[in-house]
Amino acid sequence: MSVPLPPRLVRSAADVPSGATRVFLRRWAARTSHLLQVGCGDGEVLARLAWNGVVVSGVEEDPAAAAVARARGLDVVTGGIEDVRGGPFAVVALTGVLRMAPSLDAMLRSAWRLLDDGAILLVEDLDPRRAGTVGHAGVEIRGFVAARFDLIDSREVPALYRRVAARISGTPRDGPGAASAVAALLCEERRLVRAGVIRAAGLRLVAVKR
Repeated sequence: MSVPLPPRLVRSAADVPSGATRVFLRRWAARTSHLLQVGCGDGEVLARLAWNGVVVSGVEEDPAAAAVARARGLDVVTGGIEDVRGGPFAVVALTGVLRMAPSLDAMLRSAWRLLDDGAILLVEDLDPRRAGTVGHAGVEIRGFVAARFDLIDSREVPALYRRVAARISGTPRDGPGAASAVAALLCEERRLVRAGVIRAAGLRLVAVKR
């Protein structure tokens, strides 16, 4: 496999949430371990992880985004988790895909199949009940994960800034200034969560394959 192209500098609103996701995944992916990201988008997170020595693969349903990731030299297939071949993986990260999954059980069965014994499942998503959107509730996602894996960490995290970033990204308003504004919004959201003014709208889970 070719060496992935360098990750871009922070120049888009979308780079702020992708940076937060990368930090989360990097915390649990040791150097040289093989990580699969389900819902990898254009591969920005994977490119940064690869440059830090993590062996990465990805799967993305959007054909255009998957093509961009492959053009960067990344091992990314177009489709869903059921289309992934190979493994076992040391880490499977489900980023932004569980809440809209047609079947939580089917997606988590696929993740279980792809993981090595004792390997790690990471989940990062919105909780629709707190984010004002549709999909499987955080409590439902937690329950399905705990039924098949040993849950070792569960926390609520800021996520409203992600929705703002998604609306700005790719529009004429996007750019370094928009990225700075989204980063400032993330800091303010964290402050309001700590002060108890709002509840965090995001969900992060860490679990181990039984």
